[in-house]
Amino acid sequence: MNHGTYLTNDKLGYITIYPNNTFGYVSFFDTSPYLESKKKKSFIKGFLIKEQGAGTYIFDKKNIELKFTDEKTPIDSLKIEKKTNTSDSLTITILPIYNSNMLGKSELTITNEELNLDLWTTEKISFKVLKEKIPFKINTNFQAELIIDEMNDYIIKIYINTFRIRNSSNLASKKFKLSTLTYLK
Repeated sequence: MNHGTYLTNDKLGYITIYPNNTFGYVSFFDTSPYLESKKKKSFIKGFLIKEQGAGTYIFDKKNIELKFTDEKTPIDSLKIEKKTNTSDSLTITILPIYNSNMLGKSELTITNEELNLDLWTTEKISFKVLKEKIPFKINTNFQAELIIDEMNDYIIKIYINTFRIRNSSNLASKKFKLSTLTYLK
C-alpha cells in the first residue's frame, strides 16, 4: 500500500497513510468534499465532521485496520538543528510542518526570558535572542516546551499531525478492505 490519501467507498471519509506506520482519519455526516459535483479545497468549511482521529495501522493483503490512539498533543516529533554562533545574539527559526493545509496565523508573545507561540500556520518564524537572555524558554499551544541553553543558532522543525488536533472521543478500531479504497494522492 502506498503512502498518501485514500477515499472510503461511501466517499464520506478519507484516510491518510504516513510512512511511520501512522494515519489520520476523517469522516463526514451526510456530505463530504468528494460527494459534491465540484471538489472543494477546504475540508473545514461547509462539511460537518462525524469522526476524526489518528493512530497506527496494520494491513495484510486484503485489509487495513486503523487503531486509534488518544494523543494529548498533535506534535509528532521535533527536529532541532544547531549551528555554531559567535555573535552576541543567536537566531532561532521555528518551522511548523503540518501534514495538511492549515488556515490562520501564528501568534507570538515574547517576554524577557520566554516565548509563547500559538502555532496555526505553515509559515516559518524567526527571531533573535541576546546572549545574556540565555537560557530562553519556548512554549507552544501544543504542549511543547523547549529550553534554549546553548549559544548556537537553532532551526526547530515541529512536525504536527493535524488529525490529532480535534480527536473524536473513544474511537473504535476500523477495518477497511483495500479494494474498496480509492487512492487520491
